[in-house]
Amino acid sequence: MSSKIPVYQDNINRHPETTNSKANVNVSARIAENMKRSNVQFEFKETTIPSKFNFALKTDPAGITLLKPQKNAPRKKPTAKAYKGPSSRLEAELRDQNRLLEAFNEDLQKNLSHSKEKVDLLEQQYVYLQGEKNDIQKQLENCLHLLVAGNIDLVLGEKIAETTQQKEEERKEVQNVSLELMGELQSFGQNVSEHRAQVQQVQEKMRDLRGKREQHLEEREAFSLEVEEMEKALEQAEQLLVEM
Repeated sequence: MSSKIPVYQDNINRHPETTNSKANVNVSARIAENMKRSNVQFEFKETTIPSKFNFALKTDPAGITLLKPQKNAPRKKPTAKAYKGPSSRLEAELRDQNRLLEAFNEDLQKNLSHSKEKVDLLEQQYVYLQGEKNDIQKQLENCLHLLVAGNIDLVLGEKIAETTQQKEEERKEVQNVSLELMGELQSFGQNVSEHRAQVQQVQEKMRDLRGKREQHLEEREAFSLEVEEMEKALEQAEQLLVEM
């Protein structure tokens, strides 16, 4: 579509080449500045305007010379398909990483629930054994008090001197058994504390994973904003090319 712009004949005859070259320089500078802002590197064929045009001069009745430019050749609009590759590739990588993180999170949740069940079972066993230990200790103390106080054989009621040594040996044996039980309970308590430490480590790992996931989401949002800015910059560049 040709436009009729009133231009004085003197200006056209004197500076036809300088005006066209300045327009080319201004358009190229604007495109380069927009490409630097969007941080995108791509190649395109620069369409230059010839320095000399054949203008058909037409004078209206008022004496003003009208410029009738030639029809410009149709220009192909640059497509932005080649520049959507990196963004789609990065989005695919982010989706894969997100799927891996979700699978790892599910595994950790399963392990954590299994560990919690183990800890609950061990705590129940610990409470049960602690109660049995207290009962055994009470019984042992009662038996020892009876043996020391009466110094008699409760079964036979005779041979007190002979049975005293036997009772003493039994008492020592019972004490040894009680000491062994105490050692087992202590080792059990250590195992419970180790399991608790493992559970705490799993919880810390879960917190770290949640923090990494939040950081990943923030990076993804920032990347989406950058992609939108790149698309806006490409649209501006296409607009500038169309306006040329």
